[in-house]
Amino acid sequence: MPNFQDFDSPIARSTSRSSTSKASPRQTRLDSSSDRNAEFSAAFLTHILNGITAPIFVKDREHCWVFCNDAFCKLLGRRRSEFLGKSDTEMFSQTETERWRSQEERVFLTGVANLNEESITDADGKIHAISTQRTRIENETGQMFIVGTIQTLDRCHRVETCLSQSQQILQQILDSLPQSIFWKDRNSVFLGCNRNLARDAGLNSPQDIIGKTDYDLPWKQEESDFYRECDRQVMDANQPQLHIIETQRQANGRQIWLDTSKVPLRDEEGNVIGILGTYEDITERKQTEAQLAQKTKDLEQTLRQLKRMQIQLLQSEKMSSLGQLVAGVAHEINNPVSFIYGNLVHIRNYTQDLLGLLERYRESYPDPVPNVRSEIEAIDLEFLREDLPKTIESMQVGADRIKNIVLSLRNFSRMDEAALKKVDLKEGIDSTLLVLQHRLKATGNRPEIDIIVHLENLPPIECYAGQLNQVFMNLLSNAIDAIESRYLQHETGGETIDKGTSQTDRKLDKPYPGKIRISTQLLENNWVSIQIADNGVGIPEDVRSRIFDPLFTTKPIGKGTGMGLSICYQIIVDRHGGTLECTSDLGRGTEFEIRIPQRQIDTGESRSTISHNLMAIFSVSDKNASNPFPEPHRNPAPEKN
Repeated sequence: MPNFQDFDSPIARSTSRSSTSKASPRQTRLDSSSDRNAEFSAAFLTHILNGITAPIFVKDREHCWVFCNDAFCKLLGRRRSEFLGKSDTEMFSQTETERWRSQEERVFLTGVANLNEESITDADGKIHAISTQRTRIENETGQMFIVGTIQTLDRCHRVETCLSQSQQILQQILDSLPQSIFWKDRNSVFLGCNRNLARDAGLNSPQDIIGKTDYDLPWKQEESDFYRECDRQVMDANQPQLHIIETQRQANGRQIWLDTSKVPLRDEEGNVIGILGTYEDITERKQTEAQLAQKTKDLEQTLRQLKRMQIQLLQSEKMSSLGQLVAGVAHEINNPVSFIYGNLVHIRNYTQDLLGLLERYRESYPDPVPNVRSEIEAIDLEFLREDLPKTIESMQVGADRIKNIVLSLRNFSRMDEAALKKVDLKEGIDSTLLVLQHRLKATGNRPEIDIIVHLENLPPIECYAGQLNQVFMNLLSNAIDAIESRYLQHETGGETIDKGTSQTDRKLDKPYPGKIRISTQLLENNWVSIQIADNGVGIPEDVRSRIFDPLFTTKPIGKGTGMGLSICYQIIVDRHGGTLECTSDLGRGTEFEIRIPQRQIDTGESRSTISHNLMAIFSVSDKNASNPFPEPHRNPAPEKN
């Protein structure tokens, strides 16, 4: 076993000197005794060092081991002979060797002891965490050595080191994520966060948030209240809340939208000890969604307007075609009627002349010859003399009626006229009733509908005559439909049935017949009022607020487009600057009141065709596109008494 005589110790040097000098017997005995004592001391010192449980080693100036105790050999799993006389570069990796030599050189040069935590690899490749105390010593000749004392670090220290390293790695991972991440205790006090949240809160580092609450950060008061309420719900319910859409005012004053998710944090026993939360900035997404929603809304509005304009265009074309047809029929009838009407005057005169001449003959020849008497009896001359003037008079009445019908048809045929004209409202109402005459007559399901007309003597009204006739047509048609629906409900025991189904021919026991009342009135401020009332089924209150909406209808499929009242509203309100109001009593009837100014103020804008309205939809101006009908100059409508 090597001992301290193996390197340049005082004991070794004294023994060396005694072996080379010539001495007396007495001196020889003394030297022999000293050598034995030195050997004993060295062996005893070596025994002591080997008895120490801490690994100890000694290196010379060339970093070669000159001594190591048993604990050092046991730690590294090697024999002592493998170390003595060898340098650390021969035994360990370059990384470990460079680190050790750096520490040892500092001690050699400064003489200051060094305590350093490091690692060392044993013969099996296992890495040990150690704390090494290095101290410089010198012998009598000034030769320097490093005495190293090693203390192995306990498991707790290693765990703490690993935990610290893991925390650093985890923090680096969290800081590299694009989301903002945080965790709080049971009282919603921050325990940590990543760099993104620290930046949002205006903090220098994530560690600065520890111990703070939401109220200590730049968030708004109501935002902090909302955050903590969500925290409480997650922890109380022990259930996560995902995709919470909320706002946040950041340290730079920017207001953003967040998509936040929170989950409860639990200990090993499952008890909730806090929350873990993460959020991401969805401001751009919200802005995009808002823009998309607005675009969708605009597109839907445009689609509704297009559909409304399409139906209105079809309706206008239909009414225009009807007007042209009526005008054509009126024109074709007017020619022969004019011929008949003009010749009736001559026929009446000729007849009177002939009858007068016949009377003169009878006076001059009171006793006719037999064959003439026989013919007089055959043709019943007395009856002819009395009936012929009556026949001609009835023909005159019929011709007058046809003439009036033709005139009404011509008035109704103004559907395609767009210019403002002064017209007699009575003519428009009469012509519309004439066109609807066939629907007023009795049918197998109901008796004839009575028309009660009370029209004041109104001055000519400046309006779009054809369009006003269209309003009368729609309102009167709806009134007829409402009366027919009442009869159908009565016949089916209160249930409305489709008009296309077969009906019985039995007579209906009605408490009162269907009636439509039409009246006009001159109001103050040069306004006129037209009321059209019926005693039909009436309109429910929840439906009444929607009757002027485009495409809204309560009629069965195929019975209506839902555009009639909408078109009426546009014609009266948008085109004439008037009002159109509805009052109804369910089961008793409905009344529509039209109010328009006696004189229109032309704004100079083109409002003549549906094409103009269609073009308005695609106008560059969003304002014009939202309202395809130009706003007219309105006269203030008088209030109802």
